Amino acid sequence: MRLAKLPKFLTALTAVFAGAAAVVAPSAAHAAPASKTCVTDAKLVPTCNVLWGGAAGGFTSAPRDLALKGWEKTSGRTASIFHQYHKGNEVFPTKAEIAMTNDPANPRVLLENWKIAYGSSWAKVAKGEQDARIDAFAKRAKAYGKKFFLVLNHEPENDVIARTGSGWEAKDFAAMYRHTILRLRAQGVTNVVNVMAYMGNEKWMSQSWWADLYPGDEVVDWIGLDSYVSVEKGYYHYGTFADLLDRKPKKGGLGFYDWATTKHAGKPVMVAEWGAYHRVGKITDKSAVYNGVVAELKKRPAIKAIVHFDTKKDDQGDRDISIDSTKTGLAAFHRQHQDRPRRFPEAGRQPDLQGEDRLTHPEHKRRPVPHRAALCRCLERKRCERSTGRCCWDGVLISGGCCPISRLCVVGCWTEVSGLVWAGRS
Repeated sequence: MRLAKLPKFLTALTAVFAGAAAVVAPSAAHAAPASKTCVTDAKLVPTCNVLWGGAAGGFTSAPRDLALKGWEKTSGRTASIFHQYHKGNEVFPTKAEIAMTNDPANPRVLLENWKIAYGSSWAKVAKGEQDARIDAFAKRAKAYGKKFFLVLNHEPENDVIARTGSGWEAKDFAAMYRHTILRLRAQGVTNVVNVMAYMGNEKWMSQSWWADLYPGDEVVDWIGLDSYVSVEKGYYHYGTFADLLDRKPKKGGLGFYDWATTKHAGKPVMVAEWGAYHRVGKITDKSAVYNGVVAELKKRPAIKAIVHFDTKKDDQGDRDISIDSTKTGLAAFHRQHQDRPRRFPEAGRQPDLQGEDRLTHPEHKRRPVPHRAALCRCLERKRCERSTGRCCWDGVLISGGCCPISRLCVVGCWTEVSGLVWAGRS
């Protein structure tokens, strides 16, 4: 996350994802029939609805995993994406990140943001001068094994130096991005799903070099957007949830969502950072923004994930982007995922021990979700093996967890989280 003081333009916040397997309401036209399972595909795109995420602990010393869990409790549900930030030679996924995505009770997928050119430049990375850095990450990614999102240098617009030979021109970014993704693929990395994350700011979208940032459809899996709105009238970027999705170049042209879906049709869109803010000490209700989220997502079926960034103070210390700055705002935030009926896909599930993906197993059927379903009441009565604590699925042990109450497999369970029912494995 980066925010500039006025009159500089507000830049996007860097999300640290909070949450396990949650989603916002689908559009009516895209709602999954009750008889079908809502899952994620090879690129982590949900087959219905929208992956729900959050970021917590930004610009504080709080451990990000603990901050995420606290945010989940405040927000009223676990989320699907855990967004973290790294640079240069930092070793990641970290032990804490791995632990967060190995929690069978709260399935999460990582969204890793990596400034690979830290201490170098985009042009030097593109020339191969950081290949050892890329290769070291490739080994760790393969060892981790699970699918995860990777953002290379989020919000590149803010880092462009539009001067020939600077090493930080827009074309250098595109070359860096292509080189990194292609080298990862050449190293045999198949579990990275990459996201090209823009700021979507009207100032930058008007620049002559803005189009040069895009590295090419063949190396981009998702189009990302980091964008925010103010809830203070008269303050920078005052508006609604729709406004943060549709900012247009100052000189005219398509809004960001329309640009993404027109110029890169078929690419899923992730709102990789979003939030509503007011100045610290200028407490203002955020309900109007939160109340518009579901309706606006219904209008934009290409959006498949949204990740909230939460902090009491931004990097300049003067903007509050937390969901609980007012009680009414927090209640509105809760309502986004309380509407019935609701079906939530879960992200990042891995193949089981017999090599079959539990997400697409033919026996994983869903029934309509009742309000306040009993904790861990499984749809398929697959028993846990008591000696190992693992699930016995058709005679084969799989890596799913066991319900501590019913002693049935968590796979295929209904779960009640803080009184809110969602369809998916706990």
